[in-house]
Amino acid sequence: MENIKTRTYRLDGDELETVFKYDEDFGIWVEEYVDFESVPRFTPNGRRWRSVTTTDCIYSDPEFRDCGTCPYLCKERSEDLIGVCFNERLRENSEDTAVRSEIKSINIQKGVEL
Repeated sequence: MENIKTRTYRLDGDELETVFKYDEDFGIWVEEYVDFESVPRFTPNGRRWRSVTTTDCIYSDPEFRDCGTCPYLCKERSEDLIGVCFNERLRENSEDTAVRSEIKSINIQKGVEL
C-alpha cells in the first residue's frame, strides 16, 4: 500500500496541498498541516489561511479564543481543520493592518495572551 496521499484545498482563489501519511500502528491516515503561525500564507485576495486551533486573533470570541468557533473562517468542508479567514479587518493590506499590529504589540507588552 502507498503510504502517502495528498489533498488540495481550494479557497478564495488559492490552492493548498497537504500530505496524508498512513499510520500503521493505528491504521489511519493522518494529515500533516502547514504551521500558518510560523509561515503565514495569504490567498491572492489577501485573506489569511488559518487553523481552527489558532488563538492569536484579537477579533475572536473572548470565551473561546480560537478560529474554529469563528463565523469568518471559511472551510472547504465543514469537518476541515484549516480554512481561510474572511474577516475584512484581517485582510492583508486592509486599513486595520497597522491598528491590529499596534494592539497586538500593546497586548504582548502587557502580558496579555492572544
